[in-house]
Amino acid sequence: MDERMTSALATVRNAGRTAPFDENAYLEACTYLVEHRDALPYRVFVDLPGGLSGNDDPRWARFKELTESRCNCGNERTILPLNPRTEYARSEAPTVTVAKGASVYLKPVGGDKGSTYISLDILDTGNGPAFTFAADPFSGSLNFADLFSGPKGYILSQLADALRKQAEPAVMVAGKSRIPLFAIESADPVAGTIVIALDKDVEVFDPSTWKDPHA
Repeated sequence: MDERMTSALATVRNAGRTAPFDENAYLEACTYLVEHRDALPYRVFVDLPGGLSGNDDPRWARFKELTESRCNCGNERTILPLNPRTEYARSEAPTVTVAKGASVYLKPVGGDKGSTYISLDILDTGNGPAFTFAADPFSGSLNFADLFSGPKGYILSQLADALRKQAEPAVMVAGKSRIPLFAIESADPVAGTIVIALDKDVEVFDPSTWKDPHA
């Protein structure tokens, strides 16, 4: 990733957090990213100025044409990469343990709550503890397939057996985009845990620390 892309991503990620908000610099960075979607390493989530009132500023019109809305007001936008990376690249962050009673949420590095890719849980079943997951847990829409059939998942004892036979990392990806999220390193059916290694463009999200920009 070149220096200009890195700088633009940092400007969007840190907007209003480390310095007074500069809309011109923000617009410049967002415009660069949307015009270079072919080089984006992951989805980028942008909050346009204006909050719930929307944004009719013509300077943002082209940007809105090239992005997807994530809310009714139209100000929460997603820049989708044209050529997303589909090969897993392990993060330098520590491994993450998923255990019973403690949901783990994963999102793109620098993403917001709505951008969260997946939630991970360990649940008790009649066949022992199971690793379960749900896509886009904060998207604001219902997944009716999951609603009626229950969450997708794997019995830990079966998962542990499968991992022992796995020659390559057992990588979980995000839907049709095939963006790599993490690799499952181990499963312990006795302790009721799995250990995962994140992809380098994915991080853990803690909903309790999130501050809604529209609040």
